[in-house]
Amino acid sequence: CLSAIAGLTTSTLAQTTQPASVAVPPTAEPAQARLVSPANDADDLAFANRLSNAFKSVASRAEPAVVHIIGIRNISRVQRDWFGRIISRGQPEAVPSNVGSGFIIDADGTIVTNNHVVADADDLRVRLADGREFGARLVGRDEMTDLAVIRLKLEGKSLNVRPLVMGDSDSLDVGEWVVAIGSPFGFSRTVTAGIVSAKGRSLT
Repeated sequence: CLSAIAGLTTSTLAQTTQPASVAVPPTAEPAQARLVSPANDADDLAFANRLSNAFKSVASRAEPAVVHIIGIRNISRVQRDWFGRIISRGQPEAVPSNVGSGFIIDADGTIVTNNHVVADADDLRVRLADGREFGARLVGRDEMTDLAVIRLKLEGKSLNVRPLVMGDSDSLDVGEWVVAIGSPFGFSRTVTAGIVSAKGRSLT
């Protein structure tokens, strides 16, 4: 599922962490770079706390704009005879079909999410981080990239959520820290961290 990806740039980390230095020992064997760890346990703990604070800062700023999306299908139960012919049809029931994540990108409640979350849905429900729920309508979707855009049905209500600003993936470098926030497997408000492992990967 699509998550809001927030990058920790080099300049951000420079304010919160001390970079590990690289030393090459004098030896006749082929030189191998090795990471020199901080001098003692106190330095280790301070380093970890600064990095943790950077992650917490990114999460607290981005999390309010990350939403949980429920795709709903209206399904009617039918009865068939021995020949497979429909002999009765029940009233339509609203059944959750897909769940996923998305993030708000403007004050009108426009949300970027995944196509597979909304593709087969007859109705969409969106739950905000503060617990409010809104209906939503499909604006557009693209099966090839598995992206979709939906918009909240605010009906005159104030959204009062700071939208996320779309970043430039071309400016990222392999190895940079990133934070992912979303609703994997229906678990809302999940935060995890990692690094950019590669760029320019094909979707086909």
